[in-house]
Amino acid sequence: MMLPNKITTYAHSTLAKFPVVLRRLEQNDMTVSELYKSMKDTEIGDISEFLNIIDCLYALGRINYDEERRVLCHVEGNKV
Repeated sequence: MMLPNKITTYAHSTLAKFPVVLRRLEQNDMTVSELYKSMKDTEIGDISEFLNIIDCLYALGRINYDEERRVLCHVEGNKV
């Protein structure tokens, strides 16, 4: 995970890319591969950066994985 520091600006950090992913999932639930493919037109670089973002958002309780439907879901508010 790239955190902002003297070398890495906030805009290039992992934190700055959280809203991009969350906005996509607010529109509709997606599989991991669908979400990654939809990120092609964004500043998210490669699969490792994408997975870091997904890991962090899951750990923060902002997204959830629905095992039955096999999709990532946006979590409203503080619900987990």
